[in-house]
Amino acid sequence: MQRPLPHSAEVDLEGATAESQNTFSSTAATLGAFSSLVAVGGLLLKKATWGTTRRTARQSLIVARAFENELGVQAPVGFFDPLGLAKDGDELKFKRRRASELKHGRLCMFACMGYITPEYFRFPGFLSTSQGLKFADMPNGLAALSKVPVAGGMQIFLWMGFIETFLWVQEKDRAPGDFANAGALGVPFAEGIVDPEKRKRSLNSELANGRLAMVAITGMMFQNGWTGTTGPEMWIPGSAFESEIGVQPPVGYFDPFGLSKDGDADTFYRRRCTEIKHGRVAMWAAMGYIVPEYVRWPGYLSPSANIKFTDVESGFAAFSKVPVGGWAQILGFIGFLEIFSAKQDPANPPGMLTGNDGPFGLTTEWGRLGIFRGDRISDPEAKKRALNSELANGRLAMFAIMGMMFQNGFIGTTGPSMWLPGGALAKDM
Repeated sequence: MQRPLPHSAEVDLEGATAESQNTFSSTAATLGAFSSLVAVGGLLLKKATWGTTRRTARQSLIVARAFENELGVQAPVGFFDPLGLAKDGDELKFKRRRASELKHGRLCMFACMGYITPEYFRFPGFLSTSQGLKFADMPNGLAALSKVPVAGGMQIFLWMGFIETFLWVQEKDRAPGDFANAGALGVPFAEGIVDPEKRKRSLNSELANGRLAMVAITGMMFQNGWTGTTGPEMWIPGSAFESEIGVQPPVGYFDPFGLSKDGDADTFYRRRCTEIKHGRVAMWAAMGYIVPEYVRWPGYLSPSANIKFTDVESGFAAFSKVPVGGWAQILGFIGFLEIFSAKQDPANPPGMLTGNDGPFGLTTEWGRLGIFRGDRISDPEAKKRALNSELANGRLAMFAIMGMMFQNGFIGTTGPSMWLPGGALAKDM
């Protein structure tokens, strides 16, 4: 944002002598002429800066296309770089980050297996004969860190140093993660994949699985550290609510914090109603970030304040544009829905808003996606499939709107740069 020029200082000339007045006038004239030159120079500099800024933005968007054909750029996101870390087009930095991503992904895939495998299989015998410590005595998860002997920890670090120094050495003339001494999945001296298409598909799969593993191990370590769980309750569903809507493969019934382990049906019902409501609001909110970039209502949002719909910015910036009267209408409408119209009847399944007695003796009916008087689904299987889809989409939308709000608040972007890859934007430039 351009800073405003400081206001001129006010000088009291009352009681000054004629000589001092003349001196002041001459000085003021000189300063005025100098200020005019500075102002003209500032305008020229500002114009040049605008041109440079626009050229830089154009170059940044075009440069983003340089990495669109790299491995790991997959549909539907394309080249995903919301923080613009690769907008300078520096190939060496990109390769270094990609090599680090691959390394972390591979480690996290093994780490995830390290949480699961010991629950079903342990090596026989002793981990440390001098301390009488067997493999079967080792706790799983973070608690194992306190049980590993000092010599064992040193062996682990030495082995990692050997791998980094001699075995998995990244050469400059090879692709990130492609080591001369390793084959598929980084197995030492293993045979690589010869078919180019199969190799590309496998490497893309490795990147995708590695990214998922990084998220998974973060969740496992957080759950382990927060609630202490390490066993099958992390990945196998519980028993009380397995048949409920929203329990879908591959996760099944997912309750890492054990909030429903007491089997309280009323508490589960309340949480499920809340989840459906938040999911529906999040789906509308995510669309609210996208649609205004392409379509705006015609006319005025507030005739009295002379604000048109086209004047309202997207994202957080819109908060400062909506008049107080507009906020009162929004909150009043939400209150009306919560109290009278879209109230959950405990006799109905979660999210089914129908048969509630509204004001003035009216009865409201809500159909699919919570749309007022929408068409209902009569086929039980189709209804179950649609409700499962709504829950899944609502969960995704909750993550999506959080990501959009974080990106909007942190780096200020609201437009297609949120959901289109860099190359798609560059084509429009």
